[in-house]
Amino acid sequence: LTKLVLLHKRVIRLLSGVCKDAHTSPLFKKFNLMKLADIYKLKIAIYVYKNCIGVLPNLDWLQLKTGAEIHHYNTRNCKNFRVSCKIRTDYFKGTFRYTGPNIWGSLSTEIKNATSLPSFKKCVKSYYIESY
Repeated sequence: LTKLVLLHKRVIRLLSGVCKDAHTSPLFKKFNLMKLADIYKLKIAIYVYKNCIGVLPNLDWLQLKTGAEIHHYNTRNCKNFRVSCKIRTDYFKGTFRYTGPNIWGSLSTEIKNATSLPSFKKCVKSYYIESY
């Protein structure tokens, strides 16, 4: 994956005609392109959004649980997705059941409440590009 990230940065430098050690974040923002890590986050966020609106089939092992589904008392964040099991390994931190709730929780409420999938994609993409 590291080689792919380096190649991605090399291509953006070649497209812009800058020297080989120039910072790439301003270039990604200039060309309105996303970094590979942010593309991964976008795909996870799309999956969680589809899960929220009920487009996906019901797969019990992939379903995300809210705080209200894990416990039955009212808390401030009971509507947010939670990791429903204990984390014992770093391997688990790379799975969808862990990254999905974390990425979804990092998005603003305005993005989460998008009215359609294309508008959600556009908002998330601009959110990540503006952070460069």
